[in-house]
Amino acid sequence: MARERKNAPTADTAGRRTRRRTPEQPEIELTDEELRALADDGLDPDEVRRVATEPRPEPEASEHDRDTARDDLEGLVLEQDEEY
Repeated sequence: MARERKNAPTADTAGRRTRRRTPEQPEIELTDEELRALADDGLDPDEVRRVATEPRPEPEASEHDRDTARDDLEGLVLEQDEEY
């Protein structure tokens, strides 16, 4: 019979906790001033917040080929420019 370690690590290691916590954090954080500037350009601040904080599905691409929140914000700006 195997012996149990007295100080065995818990099921959640530091690495697992970090991987679980990382997606919950926004990829980029914008100040109120930056949000107002984007609103002045015609972008909805709520849409910008959603894009910046929305969790992303795990893509099949490598980590270096993945779209970032900044890419999504640039896409919003381009969409807005095309409407004018």
